[in-house]
Amino acid sequence: MMDSLFASISDPRVTGLLITVIIGVIAGWFASHALQGRGLGLLGNMVVGIVGAYLGKWLFGLLNLSVFRGWGYMGEFFYALIGALVILIFFSRFFKS
Repeated sequence: MMDSLFASISDPRVTGLLITVIIGVIAGWFASHALQGRGLGLLGNMVVGIVGAYLGKWLFGLLNLSVFRGWGYMGEFFYALIGALVILIFFSRFFKS
C-alpha cells in the first residue's frame, strides 16, 4: 500500500500539481500582505493563490510574454503572485463590504 502511495507521488504530474498548490498557497499569502492585508482570510488567500497560479500563467501565455520562462519554481511563484494580485484587486474593487 505504501509503495503505491510513493509511486503516485513520484509521478511527475502529481508532483507538478503538488508544487503548484504549494507555490500558489505561498503566493496567495504574499499577495494579501502586499495589499496591506486586504485579502479573503487564510483559506480564501490559499484558494486565491492556487487559482492565481493558473490565472497568471494563462495571462502571460495569452499576452505572449515569456518573462519568467526558464526561472524554474521562482518563475512559477511570480506567475502565481501576479495572478493572485489580479484576483485580490478585482475582489477588493468590485466586492467592497
